[in-house]
Amino acid sequence: MSDNWPSVEDRAESGELGDFEEPLEEQDYPLAEDELVSEYGEYEVESGDGTQSIEEVFSSVDEKTYNSADEARDDILNKLNRQE
Repeated sequence: MSDNWPSVEDRAESGELGDFEEPLEEQDYPLAEDELVSEYGEYEVESGDGTQSIEEVFSSVDEKTYNSADEARDDILNKLNRQE
């Protein structure tokens, strides 16, 4: 990860999840990672390499469950950071 890349918190505050931010907030939790991909896989988010779908971000789906939008958002942003 580049030292110039903003932190997860900064990226979340800047709304880099684009159109995906609202459905993520409105979703009922807990939510399994595979359910998140199934439901929202077509949404696109910005990464250091350009735009990627949620399905691409979660190309190797873990058996993870999110208890809040904040947990899901942080994991998405962390996955985007690792892809650089």
